Amino acid sequence: MDWTNDVVLRFLELYQMHPCIWDPRNVAHKNKTKVDDAWCVIKKELGFPGTIKELKRKRESLMSAYRGYKTKIKKSVTNSGSSDVYRPTWFAFDFMDSFLAPVYTCKPPLNTEVTMTTARKQQNPSELEQVKNQMDKAFKIIETASQRQLDDDDECNIFGKLISKKLRRLPVDKRDLMMRRINNMIYEEIINMEDDDDGAISSPMRSYPSRKAIKVEDENYLTFDVKSPLSANEDHDNDF
Repeated sequence: MDWTNDVVLRFLELYQMHPCIWDPRNVAHKNKTKVDDAWCVIKKELGFPGTIKELKRKRESLMSAYRGYKTKIKKSVTNSGSSDVYRPTWFAFDFMDSFLAPVYTCKPPLNTEVTMTTARKQQNPSELEQVKNQMDKAFKIIETASQRQLDDDDECNIFGKLISKKLRRLPVDKRDLMMRRINNMIYEEIINMEDDDDGAISSPMRSYPSRKAIKVEDENYLTFDVKSPLSANEDHDNDF
């Protein structure tokens, strides 16, 4: 379909007849169903073979030209006064302006930088400072938690995690047995270290470990050497 001047004017006439599309003050302007129906009527009355989407693109093209002429008019009024107002010669301008002028306002482009600066100045400085302090505290908490995690991951902790991971692969009965063996190995090493300390520093008030010490196992398979008073006395008697 060729968009001749006559076809464009006919399209604008049909467009004017459905203010729900172009007039934000219309009660049906936000009713999508009624707006879609209006576009269908325009397409049918115009005999347009294309899609409604193509009709909307044509409308946007016409509106873009209309806004450009409105901007020129406003600039001419501001710069030259009412005597030298710009008069558009575009064929569709007068008709479009006859029904769009009451609802269309030509707004100058916004200076984004100035607008943002003004907005920042209007905000309450105390609120901005409060937000900044809260963010600083949050970052400090995260940083402290991260550092604590690094500190906790020493070689013993890492080795313990590795052993735990391997223990989980074993059946429950074998897992308990291995846990008991590992615990006894560590316990015996601790006792040996204490024996070494007792040999280096002796005291008459200190009880010495004996081979006759009684071994007691608790329900968690933890092994403890419980010193028998009798065995301690026997060890001292053998010294004489």
